[in-house]
Amino acid sequence: MGKKRNIGLDIARVCAMVLVWINHSGFFDLGLDPRFMEYGGVACIEVFFVLSGFLVGGRMLRAVTSEQPGKKLKEFYVNRLLRTLPLYYLVLVGLGVLRGQRPSVLNFLFLHGFNENALGFLPPAWSLPIEAWFYFLIPPVLLLLYRLFSRKQEERKAVYLSVAVIALVPFLLRCAHVLLNDPVWDYGVRKQVPVRMDSPMLGVFLAAVKLYAPKKYRTLGKSLLTLLASAVGFVAMYLWFVPTLRENIGNPDGIRIFLFSLLPVFSGLLIAWLENADWLEIFRGTVIETLICTVSSLGYSSFLLHYPIFVWISEYFIGASFYYSWAGFGLAIGVTLVLSWLSWRFIEEPIAKLKDKIPV
Repeated sequence: MGKKRNIGLDIARVCAMVLVWINHSGFFDLGLDPRFMEYGGVACIEVFFVLSGFLVGGRMLRAVTSEQPGKKLKEFYVNRLLRTLPLYYLVLVGLGVLRGQRPSVLNFLFLHGFNENALGFLPPAWSLPIEAWFYFLIPPVLLLLYRLFSRKQEERKAVYLSVAVIALVPFLLRCAHVLLNDPVWDYGVRKQVPVRMDSPMLGVFLAAVKLYAPKKYRTLGKSLLTLLASAVGFVAMYLWFVPTLRENIGNPDGIRIFLFSLLPVFSGLLIAWLENADWLEIFRGTVIETLICTVSSLGYSSFLLHYPIFVWISEYFIGASFYYSWAGFGLAIGVTLVLSWLSWRFIEEPIAKLKDKIPV
């Protein structure tokens, strides 16, 4: 955590983490509106997807446009493998031992989104296959398209075209899937890898804008209209989402297709604004910055650990009063953060140092 970080991006990650906790707080009797809890869970994952695509997108683009794309992509893959696999596999094995239940091989192959039983072993991990397959499938496709388009286009246009084509494919697949197969909105659409990769690709597009049009990107990020558009968009999606899905009206095509296109757009606007918000620099060097950056750094471990911890601690608060339920929820968050810090300190940080020693 020693290097200088962007406070705005850390705030985006922390806010998304809090919404994930709230979404899974149903094990405690907190008196929260379940509609807000569900929508918060849907929206925060889109923020995570776009933020992930944005953060790794710059590396992807620099790799495919470099003179040695093979070497750069090897470095990218080593980084992603060491970042994603060790802790995830350790959590799977640990939960299997504690429960006396073997996780499915699908969980280890990031294919559990296609099997509801495997998905139930660690429910929040439904989003990992989307990110994992995005990390490992998109770079070679991006390289292939870039080389194709760069024969007749300058680098900037070739990159934009490549990103646009890749983002368009899952959107079209989602349209066809919804119209032809009539899947349910959550398991049938939201959690299916082939139809969801346009969300992280929007983050890659944002990274491309930052890389090739930095002045325009900064102008966009500094405008209050960007923040306003994002806020209005999230509220509008809430007003559309809630009555449609929570009052048994059904699974309209519009929700199943466009909710997962529009939420990433509003997430991208929020990320651009937060990254360029100069006023956040007042927190630089303060306890607030330390707290935000520390909690943000625990995002991956918290994501993997919080759900089983919530389930475990909530068993001691069944039938508890309102205030004791909130105390139990706070305890669950506290235990999650402590164990997440231990994970970061003794697992994730040593592995991050190891990657620099691996020849590629």
